[in-house]
Amino acid sequence: MPADVIVNGKLSDLQLEAVVYGCMRHLTDLPTGVGQTGDKQISEEDRELAEEMGDFIEQDDKVEGSSKAKKGDDMEVDENREPEIPRRAGFLLGDGAGMGKGRTLAGFVLENMCRGRNKHIWISVSSDLYEDAKRDLIDIGLRRYAEDRSLLLGKAVYGDLEKQFYSDEKSRGKQKGGMLFSTYSTLISKTGRGKNGEGGPVKTRLDQIVDWCGEDFDGLLMFDECHKAKNVTLDENDNAVLESTENQFDDKGKPGSSKTAAAVVELQRRLPRARVVYCSATSVSDPANLGFMSRLGLWGPGTEHPSGFNHFLKDLEILGMGAMELHALHLKSKGAMLARTLSYSNCEFSLVDDIMNNDMIKMYDAAANLWLDLYVKLTKQQQQREDERLMAMAIERAGDGALTNDQARFRDVNADSDDEADSDDEGVEMTKAEKSAAEYRRKCRNRKPSMVRSLYWGAHQRFFRAMCIGMKVDLAIKEAKEALENDMCVVIGLQSTGEARSKDAAKAAGMDDIDHDVNFDEFVSAPQEDLMRVILSLFPLPPKPSGVLPPEFLFPKKAGGGDDEGEESADAAILSDDEDVKPSEKKEESLKQKVDPSTLDKYNTDISFLDDSDDSDDDFDAMNIKPSGRRRTDGKIRWDEIPIDANENRMSERARRFYLRRKRYRMAVGQIKRWYDAVQGLKLPPNPLDRILNELGGPSKVAELTGRKMRQVKKTDWVTGQKVVRYERRECEGGLDMINVEERTHFQDGKKLVAILSEAASTGISLQADKRVANQRRRVHITLELPWSADKAIQQLGRSHRSNQTSGPIYKFLISDVGGEKRFAAAVAKRLAKLGALTQGDRRATGTANALGLGTFDIDTVHGRDALHLVTKAIFTCQPNAQAPAPKLANDVTVACIERIDIFIGGLMERSGNADLTGSWVPQLEKEDEAEEKEFFKRHPRKKQKDRPFTELVMYRKLLLDLVRPLADYREKAINCGSSLADTFTKFEKGDIDHDEFKKAVGDDIEACEEKGLTFEAIANFWLLDCGLNTKMMAEGKGNSVPRFLNRCLGMRLSQQSDMTAYFHTALETVIKTAKQNGKYDVGIKTLTGRVVKFTSKPRVFHFRGEDAMAERLYMYSVQRDSGVDVDTAKRLYDEAIASQGESGGAATNEDDGYDDINARNGIMWISRNKKQDTMKTGFYIDQGWRTNTSRGRHRYIKIPKVFLLITSDTPLMKNKVLRVRPNGKEVTYVNNVKMDHLEYCKTPEKIQEALKAWEREFKAADIPSNQEYQFSCNGRHTEVKVLTGDGLVPVLNKILKLFLVTKRDREGNIISRSAMTDVVRVETGDNVGLDDDVVLVENAPEGKNGPTSNERNTENINPTSYRETDVTGEENVGEILAWKDDKSGLVTRGIITKYKDDGHYDECSPSGSFYVKFINGKKMIMGADEIYKAKRLMKKECKKLMGIGMPLGNARSVEEKDTKAKRKYEKPILSAVEDQDINNVEHMYELKHYGDSPNSIVGLELPNTKTTIRVDGHVIEMDSWHYTIIRLSEHSLDAGTLTTREIYEKESLDQSKKDEKKRQFGDTPTKDQKKKKRKSE
Repeated sequence: MPADVIVNGKLSDLQLEAVVYGCMRHLTDLPTGVGQTGDKQISEEDRELAEEMGDFIEQDDKVEGSSKAKKGDDMEVDENREPEIPRRAGFLLGDGAGMGKGRTLAGFVLENMCRGRNKHIWISVSSDLYEDAKRDLIDIGLRRYAEDRSLLLGKAVYGDLEKQFYSDEKSRGKQKGGMLFSTYSTLISKTGRGKNGEGGPVKTRLDQIVDWCGEDFDGLLMFDECHKAKNVTLDENDNAVLESTENQFDDKGKPGSSKTAAAVVELQRRLPRARVVYCSATSVSDPANLGFMSRLGLWGPGTEHPSGFNHFLKDLEILGMGAMELHALHLKSKGAMLARTLSYSNCEFSLVDDIMNNDMIKMYDAAANLWLDLYVKLTKQQQQREDERLMAMAIERAGDGALTNDQARFRDVNADSDDEADSDDEGVEMTKAEKSAAEYRRKCRNRKPSMVRSLYWGAHQRFFRAMCIGMKVDLAIKEAKEALENDMCVVIGLQSTGEARSKDAAKAAGMDDIDHDVNFDEFVSAPQEDLMRVILSLFPLPPKPSGVLPPEFLFPKKAGGGDDEGEESADAAILSDDEDVKPSEKKEESLKQKVDPSTLDKYNTDISFLDDSDDSDDDFDAMNIKPSGRRRTDGKIRWDEIPIDANENRMSERARRFYLRRKRYRMAVGQIKRWYDAVQGLKLPPNPLDRILNELGGPSKVAELTGRKMRQVKKTDWVTGQKVVRYERRECEGGLDMINVEERTHFQDGKKLVAILSEAASTGISLQADKRVANQRRRVHITLELPWSADKAIQQLGRSHRSNQTSGPIYKFLISDVGGEKRFAAAVAKRLAKLGALTQGDRRATGTANALGLGTFDIDTVHGRDALHLVTKAIFTCQPNAQAPAPKLANDVTVACIERIDIFIGGLMERSGNADLTGSWVPQLEKEDEAEEKEFFKRHPRKKQKDRPFTELVMYRKLLLDLVRPLADYREKAINCGSSLADTFTKFEKGDIDHDEFKKAVGDDIEACEEKGLTFEAIANFWLLDCGLNTKMMAEGKGNSVPRFLNRCLGMRLSQQSDMTAYFHTALETVIKTAKQNGKYDVGIKTLTGRVVKFTSKPRVFHFRGEDAMAERLYMYSVQRDSGVDVDTAKRLYDEAIASQGESGGAATNEDDGYDDINARNGIMWISRNKKQDTMKTGFYIDQGWRTNTSRGRHRYIKIPKVFLLITSDTPLMKNKVLRVRPNGKEVTYVNNVKMDHLEYCKTPEKIQEALKAWEREFKAADIPSNQEYQFSCNGRHTEVKVLTGDGLVPVLNKILKLFLVTKRDREGNIISRSAMTDVVRVETGDNVGLDDDVVLVENAPEGKNGPTSNERNTENINPTSYRETDVTGEENVGEILAWKDDKSGLVTRGIITKYKDDGHYDECSPSGSFYVKFINGKKMIMGADEIYKAKRLMKKECKKLMGIGMPLGNARSVEEKDTKAKRKYEKPILSAVEDQDINNVEHMYELKHYGDSPNSIVGLELPNTKTTIRVDGHVIEMDSWHYTIIRLSEHSLDAGTLTTREIYEKESLDQSKKDEKKRQFGDTPTKDQKKKKRKSE
């Protein structure tokens, strides 16, 4: 790069670091599996560059390539097979939001431009970022390139791109290449319909890009914001599987790839030599999202997952997040990834949850009741649809000739007539809108029950999410106004805009196109519009009978519309934007179709055999239909005029079918009408975005950065003088394509102090208090709606917190009191943890989860599932859990449940026919339950008992007949005695009892019911049933999905979900604390700590992959940990416990008292107490059995009195448990398993000093390894474990995990889970230099370990002033480096003098000959001495600039492009050549000697500290697990034919000998002419 870029800070050190690592990575090829054996350098010692620069190496002397022969070189090779083009390795730039990734990508372009690579591709999410990309290029000195040779693909025409890069004809063709910028949406676009269809052949942008690049394209392929390609599914060949148009799932049930992901995968496949850079702050929020990053080299040939990505993903799940962390560390160690993030230290965070008021609570509860009603009706509808399906199957089997009357009636009443016009006039065809609406209604009616349920719960979640957001608007506006008053500016984050619902309402009100403005009285409510849309989708109207007008409430009249304009169908108008509608059903021509009002009823036509003209008058008289009174003049009637109480017995069969068809339609429409009225009565909150925009000053004061084109603006109607809401088009001076750029500029310039951004603008846009902008106010970032994924959350929050800012933002998260809303925060927190594991190497690294205030919401974990199982089991069994006490219920909640039980039991008594008989409801309940079960198996004969749904009858039978039978008997008695709650309420309403008597009667009834078993757990059964949760299955541990549970809780009344979520969180706290105390709490990378942690010796080094990966090393460290508890720590624990008990009456057990910390450091465990120890108190205890119990022989085993520190607690969480601390710090077992725990063996010393002396004495005795005993049953306190680390770990990780794989199965043999008995750990020690005092300097020691580095050698004894500035003599200048400023690009580029020819071409110069110069950008020039002099002076200036910032002269003058790892020499093997041939030495065949110091900190895989039993030649051998691991890895490499370390060493030595011999013959770096002269002289 030019020195100015580095010296003047145009690229920061962090950005330069990324460019360096990325360019080094691009010098590497991925293994192909054919003709190439590993992760090799493209050239050895920069072969290609040396040939280009100076023609130093002749053809005969070129190195034969990078492939190395393996054992089995005589394998057959298909000579006719075309060699596979190796794929260039890629680089992942995972820096956090605001780190300047765009400028870093520009740095990649600059570096490659200097190397002569001018064609580059930059793909991002929005065309708005095109200008940002050009700005970054200009800022680092590429102005001409950015302005003259950059092209936005979306603006280009299909065809040759090379001709479109320049605006004038003269420039075209002179300079090839340029920077092609594309968006992901442009990447998947195409034109044409087919070779033989209209529109000509298909032309795709992807093909256009590939054609422009050419076959040998080696430029940059940069995927900015690459998370847009995360939705990818790959087949066995790693090709993208496109999503199905019907169900969006492939044939294996996995979601298909998005078109964007498929295009990204395909582009990389077709450009194998491209230099790929993946760039995103949220590139990997889930392991499944890695699929498109094929250039990282984590799977494929030459890796542990040769069969592809699916194999890699499956193995990754075994170790879980630990494996993700290891893979991230592996990529970093190979230089394939960098992931840095900004500090949040200057930011402020707050959770604002005081949101709800009484009106909001009433509205929410009413909405919950409405959704419950929908759920009940939907369940009944599904049962009815199942009956109809069975009847239809019977009709199909019987045929037309053998139908019963019932079957024929069913066929005619339910006949589908949507494919016919509804007009009585012949020859009238359906319009496009009619056909689209009819097709969609048919689709809704024919949906499978599972699909309907899925749609219901999806809509359920969206509705309550939107409702929660709407309820936060008032508080958001208040917070925003306060911030503005305090001289701050505001950024408000949303994910959705509600434009689709607003557009639906606008179309219904008369908007035909986007240029036609519409007025509303109030803002459109997105939840209301969505709910009405969902109702029609879940409950589609039956085929409309002939002669019936469509319901008017589904077709609002257009505002100001005339009689010559009609309306589109109800389903088309309301359902056109449903997510489940196929793209063909969303076409604008269907939505914009204009219909005559006389054809409004043509959307649900009847079948021809029901024509009115053929019906007899007698039939219509029987139906009470009088044409003169009830019929319209045009022969049609309104839907609510259809009679429903006619006498069917007086009708003919034909008229009866006609009547039933109309009656069915009226009942369906009537139900929809009642629901619509209920929805409108809810007074749901209006669209948040529009209301915030208008409340904070309107478009003139609020910058809206969204993707919508229309919005609602409150204005004054100048005719009436009243305020109206106008739905109008957004305006922008530069057009809609530039509207977000313009709005951002207004905000950053301070013209607008409020910015609202949605998901469409949450990527790439900078809204921070940048030092370069006018608006320096501190940002207050208010988040109403947490995104559903971590990547979107970080993208949105990163808009206001970025580099180069004067102040950090204040984040305010508005979380409503709705308990289920924590589900969304849980999802984000979980993804944040995964993101940290996959990019930072530590799931806690996106402190982001805690720093953003979301750490407490991370409940979708294994502990969350355990807590949910604990909750559902307690609810299903009605057994309270002492560790998780249930909340106290309000009286109205209990009363509602008692009323429900009374109604159910009363109904059973009435239906039994013996209401006065005690217990009559019991056989009736059993009878109805058995009938339901019989009906289920009749419909599903192949189902088993376990498959029966958990219905209301099943729940009542289990509750009332089993779990709470006393309660049921009590309620039956109350009903018979007239003292049920209903009777009590009736008495109060009639005035028979006053308020005090009423209150006492209800209170006594509640108290009695609670005594009979009406606990929280019993009542919760009803709540979960209403939410569609199978409590039985969840109690059995199946289907315990925390997100689904919290999502369903959204549909409860606020009081119910508050109690339920509080109960769940109490259980979660219990589970987490128990896991911490048992040492099983997963905190990510576990740190091995203790009193002393150290490496016992230098590590063993292994190289298992031979020439496939020459630079990889696997290190095995022996880590010794002293887990004992010294006397000072024991005394401190005792003092703290006594002090805490003195304050609270018991031992402290909260997390702030230090016990969790002690537990983590020293392995202390909590244990249960048996009944004999109820009187045990906190204190020191000394085991006296060695003295008092000599008759039992205990004195022979106990040499030193055993001392204990016991800490008790009476808190609910630690009830019946005691903390036992021992000097040796060993893990403890249950008390009743250890004899000395019985109180008769122990005593409390009179003075604490006696206990402390005993403690110190035993602590010294325990100073031995843990596998030894200093007396019976007392092991030492020094534990030694083996930890594997290094860049060679991940390539063999799968083999290691399979050695320790544990598979859990259920009773039926099905796999429940698979996990490995290994942990990812961090080891932090002190100074380890002394471990390697025996290191000696050897000839083949690796560079940088026992000798100066290449940089140090290059700069040794070099004085910058000694650089020959003016010496231009001719032949002696050949090989010198110089610099030259390119007139066309404006860049300072470097070159090397390759040849001098004394031809006298430059007479005016001295010397007068010609200098042949080759520049690193590929250009060649012939220069005179004066030009060489200037170039040398420019080179000196460049060097001085770089040396001024501390760069060594050798690096400042360098023109090389190479990976320094290529210079690494191979270490000496452990075995000699003779020992290497002995198969008994297999453990050491792949081991190398270690040179250098050990680090102070490592992260790696801790192997189980267990024994493994193997059978060898009939003998059983027991060995350590780590020993077994090394042997198995060595055997696997040996079986695969991998060269041993001794074989590689000897081969490398032989190659080096050849090079040394050649060097002695030709000297150092001879020129081509020198070689020729040498050969001639010889």
